[in-house]
Amino acid sequence: MRKFLLAIIITCFISMNLKPLIALSTEYKSTVRIKQNSATYYGKYTLGADQNWYSDTFTLTIDGNQLLYNKGNSVKNFEIKNQGVYSRTDNGIVFKYQKYYLVNKKQYLLVSHRKEIKHNGVFYYRIIIDGQTQLAL
Repeated sequence: MRKFLLAIIITCFISMNLKPLIALSTEYKSTVRIKQNSATYYGKYTLGADQNWYSDTFTLTIDGNQLLYNKGNSVKNFEIKNQGVYSRTDNGIVFKYQKYYLVNKKQYLLVSHRKEIKHNGVFYYRIIIDGQTQLAL
């Protein structure tokens, strides 16, 4: 009889301790990460025609279907269309870019998904617009 009562007490104790854990596990649902529609990049360098990097300061903000390009005291606003992910493979490494079409200028803009170019010991995002490469944080 003692063993039976002890088993019931232990079972009750275990079930009381597990209820909060079960409730917690049902409260939290798995989430799916959605790619942000808004991003800001701080430009630092531009690749010149002579293949040298030149210091450059600009801010590029992508928000929904608009692109804001701020350089000095000038701010330009462009309508863009997100055209999905563009991928290229170089020496077995896959590089992914978000591809945008600038409606007003009839040009394409590619922004790397990760920082992929190292310059002066710092990794930067690659931004390609009309064939010109720029580096941004």
